[in-house]
Amino acid sequence: MEEEQSGERDTGIFHKLRRGIHERTIGVAGVSRPCGAFVRDKTAVYCGERAFTYRELNGRVNRLSHGLKDLGIEKGERVAYLAPNTLEMLEGFYGIFQLGAVMVPLNIWLTPADYLLILNHSESKVLFVDQDLYHLIVPIKDKLEMVEHIIAHYKDESCNEIGYDTGWTGFRWNRFHVPIWMKTMCAASFIQAVRPGIRKA
Repeated sequence: MEEEQSGERDTGIFHKLRRGIHERTIGVAGVSRPCGAFVRDKTAVYCGERAFTYRELNGRVNRLSHGLKDLGIEKGERVAYLAPNTLEMLEGFYGIFQLGAVMVPLNIWLTPADYLLILNHSESKVLFVDQDLYHLIVPIKDKLEMVEHIIAHYKDESCNEIGYDTGWTGFRWNRFHVPIWMKTMCAASFIQAVRPGIRKA
């Protein structure tokens, strides 16, 4: 992705954990239309030296949704993430939600045996993994029963999986069709974000 070329990548999993993502007030509606139109050119998120506007974040999320759909992910299916608090993790929450799929976040402090159990039990079809954590997946890769695709964040030469930075370049940032029931949830999320004191009667 063009925007990812600016700035250097943080190195080391602990460095990423310390820096993490600095996210401004942002709900699901913050990166979707029409709510996103109000703030689309304002900075939505900082990750290391990188910064993205709501418009850019919306585009990246849409591209991810289109890519996952092309991989065959449908409503209700599981997509697992083994990553610290990075931009890619944030995009995953929204991109998977738009599909109606279910995210399976994996604790980064577990063992390969734990990941094998969780991934097989959850029936996750796609696994996103940070390059710095990929070594935890290698020992169990051949034992994964349902995982069809492994996609690596910040992939380097030692990894032969799909690279996150290059895996979605063929997909446009155009609007991803969101079901009406999901739009209702987006609107509710936006209301709660701007009026946190509102409660159901």
